[in-house]
Amino acid sequence: MPITASGPGGRLASGARGELQMSPLASRQKPDVHLPLRHLMVGAGALLLAAVLLVATAPAVLADPFTTRGLALTHVLTLGWITLTIMGATYQLLPVVLGAPIWSERIAHAAFWLFVPGVLALVVGFWVFWPPLLVAGGALVVGGLAGYAYNVIRTLARAPVPGLPGPYFAAATTFLAAVGLYGLTLACDILHPFLSQGPVSHIAVHVLLGVLGWITLLAMGVAYKLVPMFALAHGRGAGWGRAVLGLVGGGLLLVLAVLTVDPTRPAVEAAGVVPLAGILLFVVDQGLYLRARGRRLDLSLRFTVAALAYLAAAALMTWMDVAGWLPVPPAVLVELALLGWAGCLINGQLYKIVPFLVWYDRYAHVAGTAPVPLLREMYDARSGEANLWTVAAAPALLALGAATARPGLAEAGAVALLAGAALLLTNLVRVVRRRSGPGPAGAVHRLAAASR
Repeated sequence: MPITASGPGGRLASGARGELQMSPLASRQKPDVHLPLRHLMVGAGALLLAAVLLVATAPAVLADPFTTRGLALTHVLTLGWITLTIMGATYQLLPVVLGAPIWSERIAHAAFWLFVPGVLALVVGFWVFWPPLLVAGGALVVGGLAGYAYNVIRTLARAPVPGLPGPYFAAATTFLAAVGLYGLTLACDILHPFLSQGPVSHIAVHVLLGVLGWITLLAMGVAYKLVPMFALAHGRGAGWGRAVLGLVGGGLLLVLAVLTVDPTRPAVEAAGVVPLAGILLFVVDQGLYLRARGRRLDLSLRFTVAALAYLAAAALMTWMDVAGWLPVPPAVLVELALLGWAGCLINGQLYKIVPFLVWYDRYAHVAGTAPVPLLREMYDARSGEANLWTVAAAPALLALGAATARPGLAEAGAVALLAGAALLLTNLVRVVRRRSGPGPAGAVHRLAAASR
């Protein structure tokens, strides 16, 4: 039920304190609301597309994820969904985290219009396997990533105090540049082969850079900002964040060096202990934040719990696979890392970020003078709960299907992911429609805007 409020949390009673913690995200330096929303909504649409493709191809793709159609699906997930969503969240969070506005919104908009057509071309190029389209799409993607990386680096450079997330953003953006250039190189190699075929797979290096260097480090940096905020667990400060960054980022560089110099199993196994230790330390650290929380586990935080469980499982199973203790099909590791860890974390944070963006754009000017909703009242709670269970279950079902070669489990996981993607997009559309929807707050908002 709408209530009168003086901030995004609505009630000023203790029960709303968790919602009130969103108010620090309100900043005069925040970008135009259309910039992050465009990224986040298109990203959610890409997840739905990926789920549809997975339903159509699940058993075959899970049996061999490195087929051309498997690579098409993987790039819809990693570029169209995860990377685009991270970009949108970054444009909203960087001004708050760093105290400095985005360097150039023009470059950010231009990067979006390079990146999205590039992803489409890349995915279609893989799907029909047309190398010239792969190269063209890869070039557009790299152009979009370059614009994003330039914006982030320039914003970091002029930040007064970067804080803990700042180094995470810097490290992740550096790895992102490497991922983009390496991917474009691989696309060119398909068109005109020139890379030497050594003992180390180029795809393995590309995956390591993307999943661990870009996605995981950036997600960790965001988690160190948002989880304590949403859980009201500020007493722990920065936790072990700096040690985690050193272990994961430095450990990745060590693994890449070992793969180049001595790619034998014992050497890679020993080097892999370093990033594994960093990941497990991060999981424990986030668990301590959640344990010290000053509020109940809401929808977003329960998504986070599922994400942490998947991250620990993916890291341990990857290391055991490298060590030869537990051979695991590649599809299992991809599903646990992308859909389990990154997917659950992203889904949960979207239920905070998108409602807040819309709330601040529409209701901030009238809060305290007209009825405004709580953030959690801006989406349908029941479908949000269903979204949690479907998205959290999908990676486990898909991984079991790939590990046991049972098509039924894989198909069930694909359907669960499709249901989760549809529920997420429906809820986000419901939230975004509030920007111009009817209601007393909307009327007051229009009057206030007209008076200004």
